[in-house]
Amino acid sequence: GLCAYEKNNAQMNANRGMASGAKIAFFDIGINNKEQDLAIPDDLAAGVYSTAYTAGARIHSNSWGGGYLYDAFTLATDKYLYGKEDFLAIFAAGNSGSTGAYTVNSPALSKNALAVACSNTGHSPSSNIDHIASFSSHGPALDGRIKPDITAPGNYLSSAMARAEGSIGSSCQITSKSGTSMATPVVAGTAGL
Repeated sequence: GLCAYEKNNAQMNANRGMASGAKIAFFDIGINNKEQDLAIPDDLAAGVYSTAYTAGARIHSNSWGGGYLYDAFTLATDKYLYGKEDFLAIFAAGNSGSTGAYTVNSPALSKNALAVACSNTGHSPSSNIDHIASFSSHGPALDGRIKPDITAPGNYLSSAMARAEGSIGSSCQITSKSGTSMATPVVAGTAGL
């Protein structure tokens, strides 16, 4: 979204990024279809993490995931991050809080990655900042480990939004969304400070 935004523009100053001036390497794993599906490489270490690491990334923000089992994606994340003390992978915990415990998404279940829950902050000043948002996955992991690891604002946050397909322009629009996918870049931006 707006992590590294720093342009001096009076209209946009309210949307200045968390880590303004940071360098961003963007890697698209989306499929261009109406369902907005993801094309996650079978080998996360070679297809995602090492590519980002080679590009100079040391903080890897991931607003995707699914399933509640310690699966191949979680294992690949743990294997890649083990011993890589200069590389931080941050994952959205998921938005299945209303269904109860054990709903943290893979690969946020990784022992070596940081899993992010969404706090009850953002849009409403009357929100209780000490609580995880009701929709946010609360944890723990299926094996009983404490997950998520951290909570960040993600309730009705402003972020960048791509222009409509086929439109031309060098700028984006601003939108407001809620979820752990919004809270995760807040943690990434904070880590980049």
